[in-house]
Amino acid sequence: MPFEGITLPKLNNQRARFLTPDEARALLAEIKRRSKKTWLMAMISLHCGLRFGEIARLCWSDVDFSEMSLHIREAKSGYGRHAVLTQDIADALRDLPGGLPSDLLFPSKNGGVLSEVPDTFSRAVDYLGLNRGITDRRQRIVFHSLRHTYASWLARSGQGQLVIADRLGHRSLQMSIRY
Repeated sequence: MPFEGITLPKLNNQRARFLTPDEARALLAEIKRRSKKTWLMAMISLHCGLRFGEIARLCWSDVDFSEMSLHIREAKSGYGRHAVLTQDIADALRDLPGGLPSDLLFPSKNGGVLSEVPDTFSRAVDYLGLNRGITDRRQRIVFHSLRHTYASWLARSGQGQLVIADRLGHRSLQMSIRY
């Protein structure tokens, strides 16, 4: 094999950009105008730090209004964790039609788990021009940018690395050091 023993360099794909409060407000307002479902998913990511896949797999049994928490059973790390449920998110979830404990909060059209972010998100980003002229993919606003915004806002508010790592479900401080 001519390429045996060659190690390719790692791609630097760490997202560097996060939203300002004004950008976040504008984006959420535009998404809400288009789709309440996508708006609530975006709110959960921005207010609770969840990944899209974690949001897509949330069931009613994962919502604990008395403890103000969301249980993430299937995190990327393979470990479960709890996220802090803000009052805004709790109020918005209470407005949804309830379901059985095993029902998904955000089912796909066929009732299964959503496999991708609704295109409402990218259409709102495009409409607001948040990615206009940006060619570096690390600087582009995507759904995952909401999670990075959550972590960056925690850091800017004075939260320490342990808190940030815990809230994001990172298994090591190395993952949260960028914030």
